[in-house]
Amino acid sequence: MKITLFLAALMLLCSGCNEDKSAALRGVENFRIDDYMGTWYEIARTPNFFERGLSDVKAVYTKRPDGKISVVNSGIKKSGKKVYITGSARPRSGRDSRGELEVSFFPPFYSPYLVLATDYTSFAIVSGKNTEYLWILAREPHLTHSQTDRILAIMKELGIPDKNLFFH
Repeated sequence: MKITLFLAALMLLCSGCNEDKSAALRGVENFRIDDYMGTWYEIARTPNFFERGLSDVKAVYTKRPDGKISVVNSGIKKSGKKVYITGSARPRSGRDSRGELEVSFFPPFYSPYLVLATDYTSFAIVSGKNTEYLWILAREPHLTHSQTDRILAIMKELGIPDKNLFFH
């Protein structure tokens, strides 16, 4: 299990190593970090080995007294076993007003975490440095078809490809 988690962290660290051809990704402007805190459920993701076979994936973000953010990701394996990993996040240097964070599950290694779009109350579109790692998150475990259509339209407006997304 520790080896798998180490490899997952290594993959996140290298998420920016293979640049895609999409426009430079930027987090949302005037990001309201306090409104982003709380529980987010994974609705869709691009395939990645560190979440392979996981269902019911969610992330819980909580502000810490030191200004960092506690991150607890969890999911359920095919065997029914619940797994989780705890890490921390911080605003990217010089980008405090943008939805651009750095996340670490194995300090001192941090990876980009870009909130590309969010309304804070129902959905968020998140990526790594590029769209090789992409997630659609929601405040509820499921979205309606109209909510999903709205998110896919926003992704299209932003030039974010959705062809590799795996919906739960």
